[in-house]
Amino acid sequence: MKLFEIVKKYLETNGISIRYFSDCIGVSPNVGGKWLRGDIKKLPAEKMEKIYAFLNEEYHTTVDEMKLTDKENK
Repeated sequence: MKLFEIVKKYLETNGISIRYFSDCIGVSPNVGGKWLRGDIKKLPAEKMEKIYAFLNEEYHTTVDEMKLTDKENK
């Protein structure tokens, strides 16, 4: 399985939009979508590092990290 296929499955499984993914790695949604379809074969190393960081959830806030108000906790 190629990296773009893994990322596509990850996004689908977690309900993450291509726009959000693209914003996180610093490309336009158009470029992100093309890469996820396999139309773009190679991205710069800097973008690849961001993709690996994205898969390691470095761009996500966990529930434990969120500051919930008392009202939200109920």
